[in-house]
Amino acid sequence: MSWSYLLDDQVKFQAFKAKEFNISKISNNFTTYFLFNADEQLRNELTSKHKIKLEEAYKGSTPLWKLNKFN
Repeated sequence: MSWSYLLDDQVKFQAFKAKEFNISKISNNFTTYFLFNADEQLRNELTSKHKIKLEEAYKGSTPLWKLNKFN
């Protein structure tokens, strides 16, 4: 990703294709989680079905959402 050079060395990425995303596949080994360019359907599922709070971390053509699942 073009902005990854801005991140600390300890930052790790875990990528999923939208149709293959499963909340149970998210590792519990991290302290902060983000969703990049998550569509409305996925955001609605996370907030309603899984009771996860999403916070928009970056506004733009490809938004970044902070996922507050493990906090």
